[in-house]
Amino acid sequence: MRRQAPSPKNSHASPARSRAPQTAAPFLALLSLLAAGSTAIADLVITQKLEGSNQNGTLTIKLRDGKVRTDLNSQVSTITDPATGIVTTLIHSQRSFIITTPDTTGALLDRLPKPPADQPRPTLKSEDRKETIEGHPCDVYSWKDASLSATYWLTNDYPALPAIRAALDSLAHGPLSELAKHLPPRPSELPGLALKTELLIQGQKITTTLLSAKETPVDPALFAPPKAYTELKKTPAPKP
Repeated sequence: MRRQAPSPKNSHASPARSRAPQTAAPFLALLSLLAAGSTAIADLVITQKLEGSNQNGTLTIKLRDGKVRTDLNSQVSTITDPATGIVTTLIHSQRSFIITTPDTTGALLDRLPKPPADQPRPTLKSEDRKETIEGHPCDVYSWKDASLSATYWLTNDYPALPAIRAALDSLAHGPLSELAKHLPPRPSELPGLALKTELLIQGQKITTTLLSAKETPVDPALFAPPKAYTELKKTPAPKP
């Protein structure tokens, strides 16, 4: 069994640096909740085209040993451990990182309007139409609640589909799974592989299109902050 490399000891940053821009961090954490999941059966690398919400570019998701790394272009990366609920955001331009606990991630998600507690979770609905995405026939499905709506183009015609689905379907039961219960369906809940996904979040549309998904070895060192990076700490609130 492969063992996760130990994380380097964190050092402390000055209060001034702790105010670093974090605009992509909540968005990538949300994508990790939606796209990850997993006690990975095999190392897996997924590459997607991302459009919308001022986050245009290439999104790369790497899965290994139940952890998920998401890279947006070469600017920001997140490392998600679904079992513990900890999300580590790497800010490459500053050679720094921020650790987010499940409590903080939950606070971000709590800002979204939620349906009444006694209202059942919306179900995935077939749109009874087919479209072709990247040369693959897809069935179109939709999902909607009070704050989020999603449209999926799903296929069961894709190379190495059983292995990809097996990796994504091995969901971990941890803090992030609990936080994600109000979010759209995750990969294991979909009747096919999503080649294209459109999310509408409070009026902002985010589209991801699958470019590639393959089993390939992933370096375990990618799932810990580089030794040269410094942890940014939140500035304590001033005492009254």
